[in-house]
Amino acid sequence: PFPSAAYLRGYHGPVAVWLAGADTVVPREFGKELFSGYTGPKQLWEYPEAGHNTLTDRRQVDWEQVIDFWLRHRTAVPRP
Repeated sequence: PFPSAAYLRGYHGPVAVWLAGADTVVPREFGKELFSGYTGPKQLWEYPEAGHNTLTDRRQVDWEQVIDFWLRHRTAVPRP
């Protein structure tokens, strides 16, 4: 019910995608399809053991990778 791909059409900045392999709410395939269709700067992290409600229970190094990705690509974010 969420048109995520449509929301991303007008956005060209960095997108970090975390996929939970054991997610029973948002299937992993949906995230893979969204990631594949996005043409801007993007990075994918996959956590096969994570579920929908445990995906954000990551180690500090995982969060640091996301921050590093965003810092490297933040100039790609269009300014209003």
